[in-house]
Amino acid sequence: MKTIYLFFVGFVSLTVASCDILEPMNDTHDTEDRLTENIYAEGILFNGYTLLPTGKQWNFSDVATDDAVSNDSNNQFRLMAEGRWSANYSPISQWAASMRAINYLNQFLYKVVDNVRWGKNDATHNLFLTRLKGEAYALRAIHKFYALQDVAGKVGGQLYGIQITDKYLDEGSNYDIPRETFEKSLESIYADLDAAADLLPLVYKSISNESEIPDIYGDVSVADYNQVMGDLFRQRMQKRIVLAYKAKVALMAASPAYNPDGQNEGDARWEKAAQLAADALKDIVLSPNGHRYFEGAQVNSVPLDDKNDNEMCWRTQNLDQSSGLEKRVFPPSLNGNGDVNPTQNFVDAFPMADGYPYGDPNSQYAVDPGNPYANRDPRLGRSVIYNGATFKNAKIVTGVGGGLNAKDSTELSTRTGYYLRKLVREDVNFNNDGAVTNQKHYWVHVRYTEIFLAYAEAANEFGGPDYAVPGYGKTAREVIGEIRKRAGIAQPDNYLTSITGRDDMRKLIRNERRLELAFEGFRFYDLRRWNLPLDETVRGVQIEGSEYEYMDIESRVFEPYMIYGPLPERDVLSFPALKQNDGWK
Repeated sequence: MKTIYLFFVGFVSLTVASCDILEPMNDTHDTEDRLTENIYAEGILFNGYTLLPTGKQWNFSDVATDDAVSNDSNNQFRLMAEGRWSANYSPISQWAASMRAINYLNQFLYKVVDNVRWGKNDATHNLFLTRLKGEAYALRAIHKFYALQDVAGKVGGQLYGIQITDKYLDEGSNYDIPRETFEKSLESIYADLDAAADLLPLVYKSISNESEIPDIYGDVSVADYNQVMGDLFRQRMQKRIVLAYKAKVALMAASPAYNPDGQNEGDARWEKAAQLAADALKDIVLSPNGHRYFEGAQVNSVPLDDKNDNEMCWRTQNLDQSSGLEKRVFPPSLNGNGDVNPTQNFVDAFPMADGYPYGDPNSQYAVDPGNPYANRDPRLGRSVIYNGATFKNAKIVTGVGGGLNAKDSTELSTRTGYYLRKLVREDVNFNNDGAVTNQKHYWVHVRYTEIFLAYAEAANEFGGPDYAVPGYGKTAREVIGEIRKRAGIAQPDNYLTSITGRDDMRKLIRNERRLELAFEGFRFYDLRRWNLPLDETVRGVQIEGSEYEYMDIESRVFEPYMIYGPLPERDVLSFPALKQNDGWK
């Protein structure tokens, strides 16, 4: 009998509900016969979840951008930025993981799901069958999107996307499959997302009345519906997540690197991106605490349901109590490794407290050369530990006289004059005797702030600052105004009001995206889809008393063709039909 190898990864980030179908496998080798048992069959689907890149969010690809550097000379993204990025060395790559996930999902869809008895009665079996197929289509689309984001690029000047393998490839299959065009790749992703949307509920929610059961699920009881579509599945794939990813795909597709007409007002791709973002935001209001989602009080109180302050569209469960992130980035005086140092470039992106850009002569606040952090956007203090800031009830001095925390003082000290504050839990402790106080953390797949920013970007690009998608009502200006007001920008926001043109609004929206989504894995991909240079020299500051000396810290070695990433060289060499993007060797 033929053996199938199931490289099953422990599924820790999803809600484990009733039934024994989520129990772990005893081993990683099983026959096809056992895949008719739901415990093993669902394990195939789970690979689609465990291989998501957002399940390991704290990789800090920002170190390869103008937002951060690392004090670790072996940091993979630092090596990328210093000129090591190649088809043989691409730490940013998701291609291999996503293509592997897609094949698992194809196996589940075409070899497994219809051959399993999923429920004790016909009603629950059919509900499970419908839901699990919807999950698989959605996950396949999402992995196609991440693969496309990774390798979409030009071959001989023509824009290509990914391989489309909507069938299961076993050991006897032909893997030498050419890439499809970018357009056909998009069509494939949208088709899977649409299929998923037709099968999944908007949210998983326990109900009390049969009238609440969507018509697509037929005549089933409340008890049967709740067993399959109830509260306990909230972090599994649902239609709300599908709608968010449709918006993410459309935003990428409309962007200048992938859209020859991307700078033209009235372009249809921007219209589609704005509409899909508006669809995803239906009945969603901007969370008043969404920009502080990582703080202890927010994490500890986060509910499992979909009413998470309208910020979390999709996240992992609260993880086991941990401290790995804090150990990595805390200043060395607090027994941290001081890694991931925000740059002066990033600090300068924060406006003054009244919303005018840093140093703008129209601001009511003049820059104080001896205290450049005064009267700034409150998000600066929530994102960055700067000289003189208080962190864990201690004053952190990064200038001369700051001891371990001073710039370049030790191998664990900051290289730029700044330490990372965003994402970390301040209530984690590393005692000198080795004792550690751990705290809860979770990773984010999609939060609604990202989708609000996508809407604002697409609406402005299509129709300008005051365009609103019909039926949605909010303009790009209004959405950005809400985000800035939430951040603590003084009202009225005169700078926002002063913007009249699409180009100036574009600059503001891109900057707001930079600040709001900082250190969440967006910047490297945003610069590339905007077709902006990746090689901006990063800067830092040396401080002595009230004297601030700004200096170059690290040059970046990126070539223009690198806005499109490489396919792995081993795959290109193994499969002649798989053509490499221009410029990569």
